[in-house]
Amino acid sequence: GYAKGTGTRDLQMEAIKLLAVNRDKQTTAAELKQIYESTEDVAVKRAVISAYQSTGDKGALVRVAETSGTPVVIRQQAITGLTNIAAPQELFALYQKETDRSLRLSMVSAFGSMGALEQLTQVLKTEKDPEVRRRALRSLGSMRTEKTGQMLVDLYAGETDLDNRRAVINALASQENAEALVAVARKESNISLKTEIVGKLRDMSSRSKVAMDYLVEILK
Repeated sequence: GYAKGTGTRDLQMEAIKLLAVNRDKQTTAAELKQIYESTEDVAVKRAVISAYQSTGDKGALVRVAETSGTPVVIRQQAITGLTNIAAPQELFALYQKETDRSLRLSMVSAFGSMGALEQLTQVLKTEKDPEVRRRALRSLGSMRTEKTGQMLVDLYAGETDLDNRRAVINALASQENAEALVAVARKESNISLKTEIVGKLRDMSSRSKVAMDYLVEILK
């Protein structure tokens, strides 16, 4: 009763949290859905979403995340809640239908947290929005593998947006991937970008023979 709003707002919020630990999950899911749909109070809706996350109710979180008329802040919380519950391909299905940039950015960040290399690759193959592409490039940079390093080098070659090229440089630097940075530097004709790459290699030269050798080479 309190969770449905018969008491004060604070009591309602606390009661919703307690419902999430109810062992009768089927009943809890139905009650939470009823509470969510019966209020316009954003704080109460967010409390219900937190309860969905606590109970691992993936279906309810997907339903909230994909409802276009729902306030973005609520949908964003649902997307965050799906990060540790949904499979990457399930979240990507939502991404493909989404038009709101902030939500697409949130999903790309979630792919990075999931280590969803396949989905990030698909984003970079199909996404036209430079900001979303930049987020995907940064997410790739957080995955320190030989495969992602080569992917970033290949993407750099075909990238026309200067900020996105910088994002690749920063991603490779965060991976401490001197080999990839040298490969990019050798083909870069833009002086400003090449200077940035050399700066990154200088910073890692005390830890990388590859970086040091390249610096010595360009000084000759």
